[in-house]
Amino acid sequence: MRPWYRLNLRLAGMVLRWVAPYTVIGADNVPTGGCIIAANHRSYFDPPLVAVACDQELYFWAKHELFKVPLLGPLIRSLNAIPLSREQLRKSDLQAVVEMLTRGKKLLVFPEGGRGHNASLRPAKRGIASLVLHPRLSTPPPIVPCYINWHPPRRHRMVVFGPPWQLNSIDTRHPEFNSAGVADEVMRRIGDLKLQAECVRP
Repeated sequence: MRPWYRLNLRLAGMVLRWVAPYTVIGADNVPTGGCIIAANHRSYFDPPLVAVACDQELYFWAKHELFKVPLLGPLIRSLNAIPLSREQLRKSDLQAVVEMLTRGKKLLVFPEGGRGHNASLRPAKRGIASLVLHPRLSTPPPIVPCYINWHPPRRHRMVVFGPPWQLNSIDTRHPEFNSAGVADEVMRRIGDLKLQAECVRP
């Protein structure tokens, strides 16, 4: 982990513990090598929260408008943010993160495509499947499902990491594992973690 990233990770952890206490379950499910962490998304705090929870260096997409904001743009770029067009997933957006994965990096994605406003999970966009099934990846990367839960009224968060799931050659030939099938399976696994988190109270 780069010293600059580690410093900011520690600072983010202190801020998050003050703003909203959190509990982490299953952090050992995140492999040390390259993978995709797929999480639900409800808050601007979610990217740093997932990074702090797994305590590993992550790369992540951020909407390209943020890179034009003075100070914020250079900061998030230095912390591994990769510009993303919100209108549609462009080829250049996809190639940037595929390059990270081929180098064994970890990528945080939010399959729903944006922040939700309640506890309900929404269907995944097809971008997650386009990434997992990209032809430049000789082997599909492991996908670690992640669920971020709120516990009102204390605003206590819980971050739950599930076991990694990896498509194999048999899966990729199965008709259910087209773009829609992969996206649905990712959200199903996040949904399983949601049920687990709702049974636990810190």
